Amino acid sequence: TTAKTPPSKSERARRGAINRLPDAILRAKSKKISAMIQNHAFFSSLLIGTGSRIPPGPNSRLPPPTTRFCRPQTSSHKKAASASTLSSSANPHLDKNPFSDSLVRLMKIINCEWRYAPEILAIFNHEIMNSSALYDYKPRTMATMAEWFDVKQKKNYPVIGLIDDDGTLVGFASYGSFRAWPAYKYSVEHSVYIHRDRRGQGLGKTLVREILASAQKQNYRTVIGGIDSQNTASIRLHLSLGFSHCASIKQAGFKFGRWLDLEFYQYMLPTPDHPVDG
Repeated sequence: TTAKTPPSKSERARRGAINRLPDAILRAKSKKISAMIQNHAFFSSLLIGTGSRIPPGPNSRLPPPTTRFCRPQTSSHKKAASASTLSSSANPHLDKNPFSDSLVRLMKIINCEWRYAPEILAIFNHEIMNSSALYDYKPRTMATMAEWFDVKQKKNYPVIGLIDDDGTLVGFASYGSFRAWPAYKYSVEHSVYIHRDRRGQGLGKTLVREILASAQKQNYRTVIGGIDSQNTASIRLHLSLGFSHCASIKQAGFKFGRWLDLEFYQYMLPTPDHPVDG
């Protein structure tokens, strides 16, 4: 018989690497699975309540009838909302970020009463002094807030807010007349403001959806937003919800030593069923 030549050092190394390959693959998969479990645990803690700001569970006391939890919608919920509150051509896109959704559903949607006036005023005045979201120069006062609330109540215009689990107002939205003449009666102009520390969490979308549902319930035809051309975040928000650009006014305002261009975005509703003159 012919004696077998022992494998060379390089050949032994190659065979050893081949033999160890399944173990290496298994270890890599194990690390990947472990990382996935850790990520799942992190997001689960946001969604099911290991943190201190998670809403009460299903067996806890329900909120008062005038409030409700704001929960992220699934695709089936979206279809139902489209049929019941918005037109079939509406396009209320949903947030896909689970972190954003978990934060949004901690909030309660409320109809703002006068007791929220100081918090609304603080949000207004921050925007006046630090941005071009409002074409105003001087901070507003509680006297101007009293007039503002009085108009909303007399005209039955909603003031919709979001509060966190501490009862703090984190954002609000409303609408009013687009123009004062009678034939504009089916048009409203809306606004939405989020506290500076709570932006980027999907709260603006929630409020605008509520505004659209309220406007349809009140038989308006179109909801219009006047947005400064530099406010790209608000523009993206409205486009994502199905608003379309309808007009531009160049150099409509002057603030912070520069001219401001105003862009108008419009959302069409299926109401009213039977519009009338007069």
